[in-house]
Amino acid sequence: MPLSGERIFDEIRGTLAELGIDPDRIRPDARLVDDLELDSLDWIDLALRLEERLAVALQDERLADVQTLRQVVELIEAQLCAQGSS
Repeated sequence: MPLSGERIFDEIRGTLAELGIDPDRIRPDARLVDDLELDSLDWIDLALRLEERLAVALQDERLADVQTLRQVVELIEAQLCAQGSS
């Protein structure tokens, strides 16, 4: 059974909290740079942790276009669907 968007967001929320982001700031419409103040190293750390936790391979070129947490969830959902169909 594929992971729901809500479950993916919960994993993102937990991972960001581990990285020291205030949980009150972590919401679907939060922008990674402007709202959460993630720099490129934080973003790479987040992506690597999510890949491990969710067993998903995230493509660097697609990550570059992501700006909000909602987009992160959508990217992971799409990648999990692609992995499941191959």
